[in-house]
Amino acid sequence: MPNTNEPVERRKNKRLLVREAAFVCFDASPAMMARIVDVSAGGLAFTYRASKRRTGDLFALEILCILYDISLLAIPVRTISDFETTVEGVRRCDVHFERLTEDQKHGIEQFIDCCTTGEA
Repeated sequence: MPNTNEPVERRKNKRLLVREAAFVCFDASPAMMARIVDVSAGGLAFTYRASKRRTGDLFALEILCILYDISLLAIPVRTISDFETTVEGVRRCDVHFERLTEDQKHGIEQFIDCCTTGEA
């Protein structure tokens, strides 16, 4: 009989750890910058400072990697989860990429090739 207390893995793509010089920007007013924790072809996770969950499940991100001069603008995403971490005032947000253009898919592939360090 399977253990029902263990979470079920639903990801289709392997998550890869991201170098420290990779960030997302979101929410235009005021704009927020957050560190990317991991990424896959299907989505990414980032941590940010906030006292409460960001509003809105559908939004757009800018993905930046300063080591490789990569800047991906207006990447549409949908929030999968957003929760407080064990560090006070720090939240983790997991998002899924939504309706990407071919150029956006290529940009994310380039980001993964250049800015990841190994499997999460």
